[in-house]
Amino acid sequence: MCKFTAHKFLLFLFLVLNLGVANAQDKGKLEKFIDKAYSIVEGDSAAPKSKYFLIIPMWGIAPETGLKLGVSVGFVFRLAMDSVTRPSMAKINTSFTTKRQFNFRPFCDVFFKGNKYNLKAQYVFNDFNENYWGIGNQATEADKELYDFNQHKLNARLTKQIIHNLYFGGQFMYEKLYKTQFEAESLTPESGVSGINGYEVFGAGLALAFDNRNNIYWPSKGAYLEISNHFYSKSFLGNHSFNSVIIDLIKYFPLCGSQIFALQGVASLNEGVVPFRQMGTLG
Repeated sequence: MCKFTAHKFLLFLFLVLNLGVANAQDKGKLEKFIDKAYSIVEGDSAAPKSKYFLIIPMWGIAPETGLKLGVSVGFVFRLAMDSVTRPSMAKINTSFTTKRQFNFRPFCDVFFKGNKYNLKAQYVFNDFNENYWGIGNQATEADKELYDFNQHKLNARLTKQIIHNLYFGGQFMYEKLYKTQFEAESLTPESGVSGINGYEVFGAGLALAFDNRNNIYWPSKGAYLEISNHFYSKSFLGNHSFNSVIIDLIKYFPLCGSQIFALQGVASLNEGVVPFRQMGTLG
């Protein structure tokens, strides 16, 4: 049976009340808060918990969205009760705003017995908006403009542990961007930027990941390295042809007490006619 004790509830309540009002575009704060909350009840490898269920409210405010309200519903479980198998997670994040924007993001990260296989999958639906500055490193603050869009995005990856902490496998990505709408006086829809008025892509590729973090939700030491690629082609599910490679390295260093220092380096490499939201981003 899933148990959630009173002291854990009070700890979650304390975290929620002290999160404050976050900027609706500041995804980093919300994601880190959610991960920290999950880590509190994860338990250690010497006494792993079998499963637990939790609900975390989210909120924020920004001129682009108005008041944003959301919730993260998560179920954390283990497929084997031992000191090796990592916890798995299935969660749904969803939010809506007073300007009638909405997103829905189910996600799963499943470690099979002994961590022999790892399955990651996510679906994203957005009826939202975001700021657009243009393409390249010459954009200025004056170039910023807001646009609305709808989006379907689905990606999945299945890897096998080939040696301790090293995973290798395959993956695919599908994304459809549609109903893009800029301000009436904007010249951006006629700018010729790839995918600016919508696009649909489908790609498949390979992934190699090394992961020796001591905690997958709130690590204090260890490292994570991912090298992955997708080959996108024009097909019944796609109208763009290009290739992409992602290299992501994070290293964690424990400091005094509960303080942690982390370094991350990310490279996004693309070749071909790449839709603008599939390009590497800065900021």
